[in-house]
Amino acid sequence: MGTPRDRPGFAPQTKAPDMAVQQNKVSKSRRNNRRAHDSLVAANPNECTNCGELKRPHHICAACGHYDDNEVVALTEEIDLEDDAA
Repeated sequence: MGTPRDRPGFAPQTKAPDMAVQQNKVSKSRRNNRRAHDSLVAANPNECTNCGELKRPHHICAACGHYDDNEVVALTEEIDLEDDAA
């Protein structure tokens, strides 16, 4: 009868890549110590120097459009469309 390789249509099995298997159990204490630095930190908003609203540091104020005491973005409320059209 012969070996399975002698049969017609035989395709050798390809071995799947081995999965990683831990060598020793990781205790809850060691696992939690590793995760101790993964926590999220709270945001640190600053007050806008122009309007006093809270904003992210080093970002343009969403309320007034100022950054570092300079107007960077003109808000739509301040633009008068009738004067611009004329």
